[in-house]
Amino acid sequence: MLQQWIPPRWAVFSAAVLSLLVVSLWLRAANPARGQPVRAAVRASSVAVLPFVNTSPDQADNYLGYGLAAELTTALRAVRGLRVGARSSAFAPRQVGGDPRIAGRRMGVATILLGSIRRSGDRLRVTARLVDVDEGFDVWSEAYEREASELFDIETEIRNAVAAALRTPSPGDSTLQRPNPSASFRAYDAYLAGQYELDRLSPGSVRRAVAHLTLAVRLDSTFARAHAALAEAYMRRGGQEAMSPLIGVPLAKASVARALELDSTLAEAHATLGNILFVFDRDWSAAEAEFRRAMTLEHGLPELYQRYARFLMAMGRIDESETMSQRALQLSPQSPELTRHLGWHYLHARQYDRARETLQLAIRLDSTAWQPHFDLALLEHAAGNYPAAEAHLRFALSSFPQRAEFQAARGQLYAGSGRTEDAKAVLAQLQATASDRYISPYLIATVQASLGRRAGAFASLERAVKERSELVPYLRIDPRVDSLRSDRRFPRLLRRLRLP
Repeated sequence: MLQQWIPPRWAVFSAAVLSLLVVSLWLRAANPARGQPVRAAVRASSVAVLPFVNTSPDQADNYLGYGLAAELTTALRAVRGLRVGARSSAFAPRQVGGDPRIAGRRMGVATILLGSIRRSGDRLRVTARLVDVDEGFDVWSEAYEREASELFDIETEIRNAVAAALRTPSPGDSTLQRPNPSASFRAYDAYLAGQYELDRLSPGSVRRAVAHLTLAVRLDSTFARAHAALAEAYMRRGGQEAMSPLIGVPLAKASVARALELDSTLAEAHATLGNILFVFDRDWSAAEAEFRRAMTLEHGLPELYQRYARFLMAMGRIDESETMSQRALQLSPQSPELTRHLGWHYLHARQYDRARETLQLAIRLDSTAWQPHFDLALLEHAAGNYPAAEAHLRFALSSFPQRAEFQAARGQLYAGSGRTEDAKAVLAQLQATASDRYISPYLIATVQASLGRRAGAFASLERAVKERSELVPYLRIDPRVDSLRSDRRFPRLLRRLRLP
């Protein structure tokens, strides 16, 4: 029997059709229906959460995207077997709005969780995607259309879906059951807005944070995390918003006590209490116990190591402080703030070359941040490089024109560079302003010291000690008072503080 002859072009066509069919079947198997996680044979269980994009016309809702991402980061940290990238790295400006795969590689995670959020009246639309960093495809994605009051439920569903997609414990596992932080959605919403403002470090942000968080605890007096955040806001307001420590810290004490009464396992509340005991009560051993307690409760939270490092530096335990600073950065290697903190450590350890290199890296990580520029201004002033110091200070002043700390640094810079009359004018302005709003006498002392007015400087430092200025515990390491160290009154003042 003769075989039927097939023209060559039809043979090629048939082979092509067969190939397309095989590829189609493979793609269908490899990409299940939207909303279903890919069941990879092996997947590294690590993720970082980027801020969700606010797609609402009202930019005042930006806090929702940041709040949702922050809460998901916290929730995912509780999933057994899952490594979660630190928020301080994921929220850095260079990660936001860029290629999520590049962000993931920088942070050393296998997947990135990102999405969008839009509020319209009482409704929310949330989209979420879990992206594989190596391959670039969506491991999982979903969209949610709910009442705004169901935001916490959306967070829980996303958290469980991510855990399932990464083959961590199943959603039915007891480790994935989340208690609702507040029975009141309005309180939870105010808390998210307050946390967003607390993280911004811009003029007026701490004052707005206090307003939001005060509303949150008024709406739900049992909301432990809101009480803890309010305590932290009061502590920062003492430094940023011209509130005397004698007014702000007692309010912080009351809030943190209430937070720990409601939930004694809140690591950040213990850290805030440690800071109160450190800078206000000057109870060094009790402060250290609280910092260490916080790190025991949340050993993967880098900001806790940063706080402890600052305490250790003030205590003169420089090597231990560097170890804690490096540990914080290991946990969040792309964090501009933690990089800046390490630079701060080197500055106060008088390792100026390392400080300069590290602070310049912090600026590359976040070109908008004023903190590393301020530290560089202090560094270059100490090194006698006055033009560079002035350039960095000018940047800091452009962000916070009325911040007393910057004005005092400007007065010191003028005095150091020989512009004595300009320095005197800055000092006079600070003293005049202090009659209208709180300015720490410690800052006034730094300018007086630079002008050679030692008697006035020590009188101002005495007032700072009585007023419980948060800067006083750093007296032994602060380069701004170096000109006073040779005076016999300086060691006497240190002994009064009972610094170890």
